Amino acid sequence: MNRSVTLLDRRAVLGSALAVLGLAGCARRAEPGAPQVQIVDSIAALYAPDPGFDPDRPPDDWFRLPVGRAGGFANTVLGSTRVLQIEAASGALIGRRVELPLLGLPFLRWTWYLDPALYLGGPAEGAERGLRLVFGFSGGALGERPFLGGAFVRNQPEFPDHDRRIEIAWGGQGAFPSETPVQGLSATNDRGRRRQVRAPAAGQTGRWRSEVLDLGELYGWFWPNDRYGETRLSFFAIGGLPAPLPPEARSTIGYVLEVLLTR
Repeated sequence: MNRSVTLLDRRAVLGSALAVLGLAGCARRAEPGAPQVQIVDSIAALYAPDPGFDPDRPPDDWFRLPVGRAGGFANTVLGSTRVLQIEAASGALIGRRVELPLLGLPFLRWTWYLDPALYLGGPAEGAERGLRLVFGFSGGALGERPFLGGAFVRNQPEFPDHDRRIEIAWGGQGAFPSETPVQGLSATNDRGRRRQVRAPAAGQTGRWRSEVLDLGELYGWFWPNDRYGETRLSFFAIGGLPAPLPPEARSTIGYVLEVLLTR
C-alpha cells in the first residue's frame, strides 16, 4: 500500500497512539541501552514526535553512526507538526536498540517527505539520493554471524549486535531540468542481495507519503530457512543515502514523521 497523506491526517492518527505510548519512550532510562519500546494496542512506535528528543544527545537506548558524530539530524517543526529532519547526505544514521518479536509485529509503517530539490543538478556520480531505514535482527539465523565483507557498500560494523540486516531505501538518481526524476522503494540485505519493492515512479517528492510494508515477509524472502518464531528485531536506524549532492541540491534530504511496527 502506498498513499499520500496530509499532516492533519497523520496527526489525528498519531495523537491517540502517542498519548498511550508516552511519546514512544524517548525519555532517558536509568539502565544504559535498555530497550524501552512499549507495545500498546498492537503498535510499537520505534520513532515518533517528541519535543524533548535531541538527535545530538539521544537517550541511552539510541545510537549514532559513525560513533561520536553529531549533526545531520534536527528535531524541528513544520507548520505545527514536529518531525525529524534528515540533513546533508553524509551517510550518517541515528538508531535505536530494541527487542521486539518479528512475527508479533510484522508490518512496518512509516511516513516521510522527500525534498524535491534533492534531485536537481543531474545524476552527478549516479548514486541514488533519498532516505533509508536499516533493521537488524537476531535469533533466527542458525549460528551465522552478520556478513562483514565488501558486497554491501553501506555495511557498518559499528551496528549493535545482530545476525541479519536489511536496508530499506526510498530514492532515485538526480535529473537534468529537462527530465522528470523518479524514485522507487528497494530492500537490500547485508550480503548485497536487492529486491525492488516499488518500481520507480515520478511524483514521489514534495508531499508527505505513507508506506506499509510486510517486514516479516521481506525477511522470509531473504532468508527462507531461518527460524522465524525466534527472530527478533534488535535495532533500527534512520538516515539519508550517502550520495554526493551537486550544488543545486539543498542540504535537507527530507523528513520523517513516524516509524511504527504493527500487527
